[in-house]
Amino acid sequence: MPSLLLCRNATATDSLCRDLGIPEDCIRDSRGGQPEVLRTHSPYLLGACHDPGEHAVCSMLQPHGQLLTEMCFDFGASTTLGLADLTGDLRRYGVAGVGAGADLYSGRIEQFVDAVREHQRNMVAYHRATRKGAANNKAALAEAHGKLVQSGSDLNQRFARELDVSTQRLRPRQRTLMSDRRQMPDLVRQQRRVARLDVGSQIEAHAIVGLSRSTRFVGPTMVMVDLGMRVDDVFEAYESGDDWQRKAFVEAGGFTASFTAGRLLTGAALGTIEVMLAATPVGWIVILGVGLAATAAIVAGSSGADYLGKQIAASLYDFSTNRAAPSP
Repeated sequence: MPSLLLCRNATATDSLCRDLGIPEDCIRDSRGGQPEVLRTHSPYLLGACHDPGEHAVCSMLQPHGQLLTEMCFDFGASTTLGLADLTGDLRRYGVAGVGAGADLYSGRIEQFVDAVREHQRNMVAYHRATRKGAANNKAALAEAHGKLVQSGSDLNQRFARELDVSTQRLRPRQRTLMSDRRQMPDLVRQQRRVARLDVGSQIEAHAIVGLSRSTRFVGPTMVMVDLGMRVDDVFEAYESGDDWQRKAFVEAGGFTASFTAGRLLTGAALGTIEVMLAATPVGWIVILGVGLAATAAIVAGSSGADYLGKQIAASLYDFSTNRAAPSP
């Protein structure tokens, strides 16, 4: 399976090959041609000889080149592949309606599904404790709030760990050989002018396509992924007339601490990735970002340095439901 090169800016092939120290005939387009200029946000094959399956993968990912380029530069190729792998499983088996699909999970994944169920229960309990007409029981309200915050924190940390496992498993290849069996220089992995994406199989390629179709840009270095799971059957109706789902989301925002989903790898600057899994009226979404606090402030139209916690969660919730609601 191929190694792909992605550029944020149009780049002359001869200049890039010179900087990377590889032969000029080792960058090919999806049809096998040798481009003089690498187009922005377009995947290219690394190496001189490729089989039809590798050309097919390159063509398959061509329409999604912009998102893949930005994600590989911002989060690293391994995290991009890991997120595609993990979210693909969650979409396939369905967390919100687990049912028989839950039987396919074991070990950590089963514990993760249980954490999702627990968080859903706590969101409903928090709604009941805060809706209009509820008894003014401060102890019960405090207990519901504490359980909601705790389950939200646990869920996000579990998701971060699962993403980290997938990311580590899908690290870039340590050796890439050219057509004459010489090894590609390591600069291909380190050069900031280009990002490298190693696709290990047709299954991975289809997972990447699925991720691209369900992902929205929120702002610089931040994306939002629709898991394709609805939550209408989990939450009660808006009996109290207020937006209780937003209230519960904000309370369990999960931004009081950074959840590390792995070090930024190929083609990305050093730093940590923050991840959040959350339920909104449009379904379960994954928010992935670098420096979420700063970016969320931009999304919300504020430059305040203290735009943290609940305010960040509120701005992301509003963005997801009003400006970038994933399609059903």
